[in-house]
Amino acid sequence: MVLSLLSQNQTKTMINLSKNLPPPVPWNASYPPCSWMGVDCDPTNSSIVGISLIRYSLSASDFLPLVCKIQTLEHFDVSNNRLSSVPDGFITECGKIKGLKKLNFSGNMLGGDLPSFHGFDALESLDMSFNNLEGSIGIQLDGLVSLKSLNLTFNNFSGSIPTKLGNSTVLEHLVLSVNHFGGKIPDELLSYENLTEVDFRANLLSGSIPSNIGKLSNLESLVLSSNNLTGEIPASLLNLTKLSRFAANQNNFIGPVPPGITNHLTSLDLSFNKLSGPIPEDLLSPSQLQAVDLSNNMLNGSVPTKFSPNLFRLRFGSNHLSGNIPPGAFAAVPNLTYLELDNNDLTGTILVELESCRKMESLDWCMATIAR
Repeated sequence: MVLSLLSQNQTKTMINLSKNLPPPVPWNASYPPCSWMGVDCDPTNSSIVGISLIRYSLSASDFLPLVCKIQTLEHFDVSNNRLSSVPDGFITECGKIKGLKKLNFSGNMLGGDLPSFHGFDALESLDMSFNNLEGSIGIQLDGLVSLKSLNLTFNNFSGSIPTKLGNSTVLEHLVLSVNHFGGKIPDELLSYENLTEVDFRANLLSGSIPSNIGKLSNLESLVLSSNNLTGEIPASLLNLTKLSRFAANQNNFIGPVPPGITNHLTSLDLSFNKLSGPIPEDLLSPSQLQAVDLSNNMLNGSVPTKFSPNLFRLRFGSNHLSGNIPPGAFAAVPNLTYLELDNNDLTGTILVELESCRKMESLDWCMATIAR
């Protein structure tokens, strides 16, 4: 059997790269590069397609432009190191690689502004989360015409939510949580109709959720927690038939919980807002529903009586709910593990009701705080 080997150029480049990497990177030039840990080659071992240098405490970034000499590279991962900068030479040269699809710089010490990514025509995934990047984002990413996934969580970005993110028909995952983005959620984002995940948690966003957010018909997860958002929960969310998770807790939303909002959800968190009015009777009944948190609002009326059999987490604490605990309400919820109804105006006990909840992890606590 004939074993196909790397070209002389790629072998030379990898050996040169290995000499520029400090211990403990376990690359031994006495062995073929395709056998090195973190190096991926195509099935014939004739070209390198991936390099992973994860958790090696790398701090000097001089080696990065050398990586760009591997013209067959498809994915490059230097996450969880101590890199403080990305050299211009890396951006310039790696931007010319026609097949580069994934870049991961997460978990480093990158500072300053986000680099402008020129080229990178095939790049599908960019992860620069958990760094110290700052400033606003304008057109630095607009040339990434193939970008499907962008993760910039846990940085110090400010300004408005970026809206120039390459091809609007391609982007699927947009994760910008734990930054300092402010202002309103821009209407321009609604043109990215293939988005399946939007995570803007823990920023400084204000204003209301766009009323026509229902245009994002492919959305599966929408996380807006820990911002300064106001207004009512828009009824257009009901048009998102693929949406399984909606979290908008720790904001300043007012008004009622929209009837039918859980028709397709598995998880709903609207806790720590200023929602008022009664809880819709059908809120907890959809069979796919697993977790609901409406605690710390101003909801009134009674506890719903119809429950999803798959519900395992339910929090209605610190509201203005009143009346008796509905007889038999929890008998058909065998998977319930967390129940919170404290700090309401409920009467009666549910000790018998909870006997069927074999998986209850906080049973003693629940009985002590609910029973009157």
